[in-house]
Amino acid sequence: MRRDEPDPVDAPDPENAPDPVDAPDAPDPVDAPDAPDPADAPFPLCPHCDRPVTRYTSTGPHTHVASPCGCRLTLAEVQGMR
Repeated sequence: MRRDEPDPVDAPDPENAPDPVDAPDAPDPVDAPDAPDPADAPFPLCPHCDRPVTRYTSTGPHTHVASPCGCRLTLAEVQGMR
């Protein structure tokens, strides 16, 4: 036996491995909650990626960045989110 091969005694037995579908930590896809409706979001949506914008940063008259997505915004887009 080579040194880089696992010892057969310590190697996991694929016959006795738990089935990943039956794992106790896996959420049941039937009981998983639905994704929230973007129209119900308390924050405006980014016009580029449709993620909620919690704030935007303006570092000049033409430089605006949405957070947390990081998309660049125009002045018109910033004014449309108010």
